[in-house]
Amino acid sequence: RIADIARMYSGHLVALFILVAVPRATPDLLLTYVINRHGARNALPKSSFLKESASIGGVTLLPQGQKMCHDAGVAFYQRYINASTCARGNLCLAAGGDIDYGVIQQGDGFNNFNTYVRSSVTDRALLSAQSYLAGVFPAVPAWSNATAYLPTGQQPVPVYMAAGSDKDDTLVRAYTKCPVYDAQLASWYASPEFKAKEVESAGMRAAIEAATPVGLGLEFGLASWWNVYDAYNVWRAYGVGDAMPDIPQTLFEQARALAVWLELSKGASARDPDALLGGPLLSDAVRYMQAAVDARAQGDATYYRLLVVSGHYNVQLAVLAALRLDTHAAARAALAWLNPANG
Repeated sequence: RIADIARMYSGHLVALFILVAVPRATPDLLLTYVINRHGARNALPKSSFLKESASIGGVTLLPQGQKMCHDAGVAFYQRYINASTCARGNLCLAAGGDIDYGVIQQGDGFNNFNTYVRSSVTDRALLSAQSYLAGVFPAVPAWSNATAYLPTGQQPVPVYMAAGSDKDDTLVRAYTKCPVYDAQLASWYASPEFKAKEVESAGMRAAIEAATPVGLGLEFGLASWWNVYDAYNVWRAYGVGDAMPDIPQTLFEQARALAVWLELSKGASARDPDALLGGPLLSDAVRYMQAAVDARAQGDATYYRLLVVSGHYNVQLAVLAALRLDTHAAARAALAWLNPANG
């Protein structure tokens, strides 16, 4: 059964966990399926239909983003792997008591028979996965020697690309290549709801446009508002991208709230009623859940128990929309960030 759907927040990093526990008198954890958003990155201009430039890898993950992902990995390690802490909630994921990755007996610890990490082909997601795994599997000082392992004692874990190229990635990045979804967005941009928000936000958008230097290629219409907010945010938070003027904090918070409303609304189940964006990844998770349950029933300890998908907030929203959690009152109350009205 799906025992828990939770959100872990570290800085700007969000991870969606789907945990599977066996229905016993004392349930034990069979599998974790983690859907990560990448950490802080450089400025990323994209179209109102979520398309990016064709540059290989896209914008890079920042050092601050590496730290965010590493911290999230450490939190996962403490909750699900570290024997001194995971046992409190019967949440220990390791088999055989071995918590290291790599050169171990098949069926014990973590290895390519039970650990599977995938990522979109973007630089920010691939580096986020590596940083996250450095927290999940911390360096082992005893492994540092002159003849074997890495000098730092680090535990390398392979990260696989979800597809050979971004144009073929319909598992993690379906939201960038679905014409049906594009048509839904276009229809929403012409809707009374969107038009009303344009009118409501016109004054604030005009104020920021007046403060912004010309020649930066920014468009201040509501459909493209994320790019405006992103340009200001990455400059204010990390000092990267184009130099942006210092605007009042209240004005910046209004810009942020509008961007949050826009992106959450784009990712709502109403934009994707047939779960075309999140359905493939949700089906993938269910497939591995069933395989874990079947393996345990047969006494087979060799199955994928730690699965990680390193992606983007859009795919997290797509999975939540496929589950229709954005329409569920209890879920909206528990996950306040899922409600566009709270932007």
